[in-house]
Amino acid sequence: MLPREVVEELGHDALIAVEHDLYRHQDAYDVLDNIHGLGLCVSFRKPAHNIHKLLSQYNKPHAKIARFIDTISKQIDSQLSLPHAVYLSSHDLNELTPVLESEVSSLPLGERFVVIDGLHDLNNLFSEQTVLRFIDFTHDLLRRHRTKMILFYDPEKMPESMRATIHKKASYVVALG
Repeated sequence: MLPREVVEELGHDALIAVEHDLYRHQDAYDVLDNIHGLGLCVSFRKPAHNIHKLLSQYNKPHAKIARFIDTISKQIDSQLSLPHAVYLSSHDLNELTPVLESEVSSLPLGERFVVIDGLHDLNNLFSEQTVLRFIDFTHDLLRRHRTKMILFYDPEKMPESMRATIHKKASYVVALG
């Protein structure tokens, strides 16, 4: 998936793109096997409690995800919650940015990462340029915090030009077919 020697070469502020289809979503989290430290998951696709349950059910490295930022649960009026999650009322990127910075700052120093899960869903709400600016801004923010950025997305639900741009920016791309 993501070889240990590759992870060691990537450095603290790498951008890793993980392409998956609907049926391989849980497999995307295998990329965390060789990533050290604790991280944060920003979910644009599924509620945090669903992701946590899915990872536990499939014996994925869920313990490495110390915090969640959930942009879905409030929209669907979910009554389920996790104690280590922040719940935002929408996909509003202006609301997300300060919360993301605060949550990354709260992670222990050392190796850390942020998973952006469901990046392709932003295409339904924002222009391609807005999504790419969000990726650039977030990656710059995470570089300042010496934190890896890991993008999970379904390539079939993204414009080809956006995928090509992500591939150019990425330190490493994993395609799960």
